[in-house]
Amino acid sequence: MKISLRTKLLLRLRPMLRFVKTRILHVNDSPERIAKGLAIGVFIAYLPVMGLQMMLAWITASLLKANRMVAVLGVWVSNAATAVFVYYPAYRLGRLILKMRPSKPELNPEQMDHLFDETLSLYRLLTEFHTQAFWKDVTSTAMNIGLEMLVGGVILGFIAAGLAHSVSLRLISYYRQRKQAKKQRRLSSC
Repeated sequence: MKISLRTKLLLRLRPMLRFVKTRILHVNDSPERIAKGLAIGVFIAYLPVMGLQMMLAWITASLLKANRMVAVLGVWVSNAATAVFVYYPAYRLGRLILKMRPSKPELNPEQMDHLFDETLSLYRLLTEFHTQAFWKDVTSTAMNIGLEMLVGGVILGFIAAGLAHSVSLRLISYYRQRKQAKKQRRLSSC
């Protein structure tokens, strides 16, 4: 029996879809608060503030009356596996917009990956946070690419947050309406 490409894709996405269903669609909150929380988390995921993202998402969601837990989940758009895919486009966009330092050499994706694996790794953050060498490297990195990443991250973050809000609000509303209709059919058939 041959498995279709669509089935293979769904099988690979099943853990992610299960996560969305159990952690986002079933949250006991209004669709608007959930969508707002997700948008906040996704926006903050694009900011170059690794190590502070979850705390910022929690605080921002509290201030904006959004779902705090979903905001924290949304931050995980950027993680060790996706950092280059999130931050490199932000860096490139910021560099394009700023054009402040044309003589400064441009980073390529491999250099950005090395930066996150070595200088800004979670392991290093947890083990060397208190050392002068760690902060010297972080400061050097921030001085070299921080402004570009921030400018590009804010722009891409707004775009991604808008998409996350719109899609999640529609998806949650649709899911809940469908669930309510099933419940009504079951009650009427009894």
